[in-house]
Amino acid sequence: MTIMKKIKLLLLPFVLLLTFVLSCQKDMDEAFDLPQVQDNLKGSNLRQTYEKRFKNDSLLTALKIEPIWNTSVEFEHAIEVAFKTDGKLSFPSSKKGLKGGGRERLLLLEKPQGGYSIIKVRYKPSEDFKKDLKKINTGNFTKEQFDGIITLEELSSGKMKVMELSQGKLLKSRMRYKSSRNNNLRVKDDCVLIECFAEDTNWYQWSNASGEWYYTNTNTEYYCEYTYLGECGNVDPNNGEDPYGCDVNPNSPWCNGGGGSSTFGSTALSAGDRPLAIFSSKCDGLSDLWSRSISSGKEVNGVITLDGTFLVTQVSGILGGEFKGVYGYQGTLYYYFPVDGGAAPTFQGTIVSGGKYYIPIKATIHSHTPCVNDGTDGVTGNHSSDDVFFANKFPEASHYVLGCGAIGQFSGTSYGYFNIHTGTISQMCTTLP
Repeated sequence: MTIMKKIKLLLLPFVLLLTFVLSCQKDMDEAFDLPQVQDNLKGSNLRQTYEKRFKNDSLLTALKIEPIWNTSVEFEHAIEVAFKTDGKLSFPSSKKGLKGGGRERLLLLEKPQGGYSIIKVRYKPSEDFKKDLKKINTGNFTKEQFDGIITLEELSSGKMKVMELSQGKLLKSRMRYKSSRNNNLRVKDDCVLIECFAEDTNWYQWSNASGEWYYTNTNTEYYCEYTYLGECGNVDPNNGEDPYGCDVNPNSPWCNGGGGSSTFGSTALSAGDRPLAIFSSKCDGLSDLWSRSISSGKEVNGVITLDGTFLVTQVSGILGGEFKGVYGYQGTLYYYFPVDGGAAPTFQGTIVSGGKYYIPIKATIHSHTPCVNDGTDGVTGNHSSDDVFFANKFPEASHYVLGCGAIGQFSGTSYGYFNIHTGTISQMCTTLP
């Protein structure tokens, strides 16, 4: 046997060992979404711009967060990357020490007014989600039919939003807040459901000695989630503003088709129905709305289109209820209802999209009927938290309430009505826009 052959045989075990270690490293890297997986974006101008911008970012430095740049996914106004915290990787999980169970990423997002938001994104798939979690990001979770929970946490403000999805469709969203409470709690009334709970995060650190990531500890944090219900509207302690809504930052990857839906993150209530009545005269429309209120004993809703047409849209409850069919998007308020085979509306600015008609409106109005029996005019000296919440949620238009011989305007910034006018229907209708 030649010396060279002997050397090759002696080296063979080390080569096999090295191959095994590298293979294990690759498996772990793929499982943990590390930079060695792929570097398709090497040399990307956008990535280099973000890397330079955030190289010495004070917030990331304070939180000991290190972006892993060559795991980046690029969007027009944002970039999403894996990251380490104090040299460790974190994974949401329901069981201590279990690998997987979820994924955490960092979204660096341009603000329309300048500057950036740094958002931690946590993906927790349900047991029904069978696709590759590593392929899910903030720009495709709807299109890829993600099933589970996505949590967004803006690091500078701490504001957290939870989105619950089924096959990519948003079932419900709620705001989350960190809590000092260390036990479970569930409280519900007519307006809000409060649920407090613990959530575990598993931490892993790389070992040069073993050539693998090893479990170090599980960190438990406590949260409370607020779901606002039914007649109270989807309003939260952020004064009704969704900090992750497309009206707040249209650059977000899930907006304008990024998440698979151009309406994702916008403000909307459930779809309305084809209008009950349509009047070219606002005075005739207001008269019809009040007549329906008196005959039914219930609140009745209406809207005024951009071209001044009055639509009577819905008979609600005795004490009100959800004002269906109102949808706010990028500074415009719409009344929307499904395409139902009837005549297509021809109002100014009407849009047909996704099997629905969207009619731009400049005002909403609803009646207050208890005044028929309580001796008040239903407006003066009265206020309704539901009305304040509604106007806060939809600031794109003017909002009015019609009572017994009185009409008033309300906003989402204060309780009470203003611009109050009294008189007959024919007199009050002239105050509408």
